Amino acid sequence: MYNYYKIVVSIRIHSIQDIVKNINRRLSFYDILALLVLVLLLFILTFAIKAGVEPTTVSYEEGADDSASLDTVPSAIFASVSGKTYTYSWCKGASRIKESNKVYFSSETEAKSTDRRLSKLCQR
Repeated sequence: MYNYYKIVVSIRIHSIQDIVKNINRRLSFYDILALLVLVLLLFILTFAIKAGVEPTTVSYEEGADDSASLDTVPSAIFASVSGKTYTYSWCKGASRIKESNKVYFSSETEAKSTDRRLSKLCQR
């Protein structure tokens, strides 16, 4: 039985070695050199693109009144008109609900008061 395992293992190693030898035979020095140059160019290009992007600056003015902009943003908590669950806008299944079928809530307690539970796709 020991000889059987030794033969099987040696055949697998031998066949992997044959595969590596075949690959090495097919790739010439110039093929390997071309691959290395390509990888080097991609590396340089990646850093050149990143260097050209300017960071975004955000400014905030003291005392600015943001209350008007908060009223225009819909609540992040909503449910389907006919559904038994509520969800947050960033949860997985939130995009499946059509805008015309959405009911918005101002808080999680308001959503729970309508006998809805949090969606399984949105469990924290």
